[in-house]
Amino acid sequence: MIETKTNQGNGCVPFSPAIAPDAEIEARVHAWLDRMTLAEKVGQMTQLSIDLLGKGPDMYSSYLPFEFDEEMLRKVICDYKVGSILNTPSVTAVPVRK
Repeated sequence: MIETKTNQGNGCVPFSPAIAPDAEIEARVHAWLDRMTLAEKVGQMTQLSIDLLGKGPDMYSSYLPFEFDEEMLRKVICDYKVGSILNTPSVTAVPVRK
């Protein structure tokens, strides 16, 4: 059993991992993490909405039907090492207008 802090109350809640710990896998994971730069680690933890990768008049809107901006796609994957692209078209951030 592993104990973890809970945000409900002062105690710990025991739980069993879904997969038994494997020392070989843990060593491989740590070896990969040791080879990654901080920028690569941040990129892997970044998740973008697919709308940011579409062609459109600005970064907050995409043309319909959706079409990838191949240069932007290359940039976020190759340069920024983004780890995840969320496929939720037409759910974009809207800038605050003053």
